Amino acid sequence: MPGLPFDLDALHVRVFEAYTDVNGKLVLGLPKGDKKRTLDLVPVLVDELRVHVEGKPAAALVFTAATGGTIRQTNWNKRVSHPAGKLAGLYLDDDGETELTVHDLRHTFASLCASAGISSRYIAEWMGHASTAITESVYIDLFPKDLEAHAALLGAAMSNGSK
Repeated sequence: MPGLPFDLDALHVRVFEAYTDVNGKLVLGLPKGDKKRTLDLVPVLVDELRVHVEGKPAAALVFTAATGGTIRQTNWNKRVSHPAGKLAGLYLDDDGETELTVHDLRHTFASLCASAGISSRYIAEWMGHASTAITESVYIDLFPKDLEAHAALLGAAMSNGSK
């Protein structure tokens, strides 16, 4: 699919431009940190992505609002993420409104990657962070089961070392 940011056969996506909301207007420019990058795609999602982009012109937006235009974060929150979060019972504020944000999803992604044993260097690359420091200190949360598993590994290593 020439022109699209994907090489689905090689499992890559190129991030070379992004929209930013500047005083209520969407402006197309360089991605976060002014850095273009190529990222690996999760193989299990490629078939769905292939179906999604099939027949789209090379210059078309890959993900769009219902009207076919760009997705605005405020509309996405109001129409998609907040209703989904509320339905799932996640992050409800005192007034019953959902507090789930795109950044919550980024935190979840980073934490699940770390829990799966993926290096924080790779997680930082996927998330567009220049170093692992932000990824590790801000985005990766620890799961109790992981702490228990690491404690068990440490205990096993200590037991083997004393023999």
